Amino acid sequence: MSKKGDLSINMIVIAAIAMIILVVVSVLVFRSGGLLNQAKACTAIQGGECISSDYYRTCAEYSSDRMLQDPLIQHRTASCPDPERQMCCVPLR
Repeated sequence: MSKKGDLSINMIVIAAIAMIILVVVSVLVFRSGGLLNQAKACTAIQGGECISSDYYRTCAEYSSDRMLQDPLIQHRTASCPDPERQMCCVPLR
């Protein structure tokens, strides 16, 4: 075979390996993020806290007031004991 033919076969093999790696990495990332969405209770999420919405409008406000190392974001599907007066805040990691 000529050098041109060998080069194109090498490129195809490298591209195929790169695609396989990309698919494997994306599956791992999406699978780990899915656990957070499946949580039913706020306290079941590692670091999750139910914050009184009477005192704090956002989880970020609570984080800055308490000077927490990891900022908190609101988890909209996880429940708290009093969902009308509390919001679920989880660490942003």
